[in-house]
Amino acid sequence: MSAALLAALLAPVLPAALGGPPPFPAVVAQAQPDPQFVAPGISRADYALRTVDGPLVVHIVAVDPREPSVRLDAVLAHDRLVSSGETISSMANRTGAVAGINADYFDIGATNQPLNVVVTNGALLRSPSTRAALWVGRDRSIGIGTLRATLDPAVDGIAAAVGGGPQLVRDGMPYADPNAPAPEETNRRFPLAGAALRADGTLLLVVVDGRRPEDSIGLTRPQFGALFLGLGARDATAFDSGGSSTLVARVLGDANASVLNVPSDGEERPVADGLFVYSDAPRGTPDRLALRPDRVRTLPGAHVRIEARIVDAAGHAFGTAPPLQGAGAAGRLIDGVFTADATTRQADVPVRSGTLRAMLPVDVVPSLHALRLLPAHPNPDPGGTIALHAVGEDANGNVVETTGAVRFTAQNGTVSDDGFFRAGAHDGIVIARAGGATARLIIPVGRHLLPLTPFADAARWSYVTAPAHAPGHLAVADSTLALDYDLTGTTRAAYAQTTQPLPGEPVALDLDVQGDASGVGLRARFTNRYGEPVALTLARHVDWNGWKQLHVAVPGTLNPPIVLTALYVVPSLGGPPVHAAGTLQFKGVGLVEPGTP
Repeated sequence: MSAALLAALLAPVLPAALGGPPPFPAVVAQAQPDPQFVAPGISRADYALRTVDGPLVVHIVAVDPREPSVRLDAVLAHDRLVSSGETISSMANRTGAVAGINADYFDIGATNQPLNVVVTNGALLRSPSTRAALWVGRDRSIGIGTLRATLDPAVDGIAAAVGGGPQLVRDGMPYADPNAPAPEETNRRFPLAGAALRADGTLLLVVVDGRRPEDSIGLTRPQFGALFLGLGARDATAFDSGGSSTLVARVLGDANASVLNVPSDGEERPVADGLFVYSDAPRGTPDRLALRPDRVRTLPGAHVRIEARIVDAAGHAFGTAPPLQGAGAAGRLIDGVFTADATTRQADVPVRSGTLRAMLPVDVVPSLHALRLLPAHPNPDPGGTIALHAVGEDANGNVVETTGAVRFTAQNGTVSDDGFFRAGAHDGIVIARAGGATARLIIPVGRHLLPLTPFADAARWSYVTAPAHAPGHLAVADSTLALDYDLTGTTRAAYAQTTQPLPGEPVALDLDVQGDASGVGLRARFTNRYGEPVALTLARHVDWNGWKQLHVAVPGTLNPPIVLTALYVVPSLGGPPVHAAGTLQFKGVGLVEPGTP
């Protein structure tokens, strides 16, 4: 039995297309989703849309709470209110969840505790605030709204609850939540996480990717609410979003849940808590093949590796199946590698592994609408080798397999037939052609230092403290900045504040700092292309005297173009706070940029 048939029989039905009323952007085209079975009562799907505003990728897990084997619960990071934070995939795997989503806003970088209600396994661990929450009743009912301080419904009737906000849909209508967290972010595009209840009782866990202009631009909160309305939501709420947005689910054939979305930090962010879905369905007979991928869209002559896992009817994993064999009108599968026939557009290919059988739907696409080149490591050293992956798309944005059907050429370097580029001494260019489409990629080779003069103009700098008006000052002379600070009292930070756009897409920052061996923490603060503040630690402890050059890697979360907004000191970046006064001086700023023209 195929995964698609299992999903149809045992899990909630997910829509064949996404959309919503205004202000959700008009959809120009969208890829055909492939709903996947997770466990009885649980299914998932990924959607790729092209809208008038730009591309969107949406991930959905649907849960039927009426399925007796389904449970929902809240989980705290490391099972503590105050913690160092924990990723959603870690919480899911240590508790045996088959799906989950991040939940509440939290005291990020400090205690990391959630800011609203927490109920786990029927125990109230944190009282509710006026912000939106999602709760699960002991009677398996689910509610979205505001839990009063007196807990209405009563706590003895609640099995699990997590905070979030703002509430976006109420009684099937758009809702302007008066208690929305961070209201200034209402109309800012973000990666978003949230949950919705449909009228039939189905719970939807949804994450929208963002901050990736080529793949998914994200949504504003009102647009997110409109998406929920398009999904038939009766009530819906957002959760903590941005880099915290994470949706996990068990991929059929795996033992554990994995991340479905692309976190905008480039990796999962440790968060405070999450809402998780569990399956108590018993293990059965290992008698089914779960194919990966379970549908093939390919150019004629391209090669697609097909793997299979052995599962039972409830989705429990029993290991990897031996290599697949099979043949049909659309092509031939030999030792797990499928090659498409050029003469057939669409067919189901019977495949086998030992005594187990399955059907592999195949779409042979004669030409591509678009072709992109994705480098695994986008900035090689001279003489270094990187792998390139050509991604084809049809007119609706469906990904089309191209392996073995792409022709590569290169300048300032060489490229093999299978897409391995060896860099020359300067920036290279690779051109790929497949299915009537062409992609061109400039590959920066090596790195170069771009000197900056941020301390040339004293008028661009000012001294600020938290709380305000604490002792200290700054001076700028001879392209050097001196920051006098006093953290002996209650001052939490002393800033040399500025607003200076920085060029390029830096991979590192060089900065000369004259230390005073006080042990304070030193950081720089920037705003990224989305207007978000991002802090970069320059030194966890200033433990040196005299001048020292700092070389600090710039994380991908900075999302250039960036603006330098402050250099600042704090009492601690780990360990006991340092209550000291002193002076730090700065000069010799440079950005390490990729490429050698």
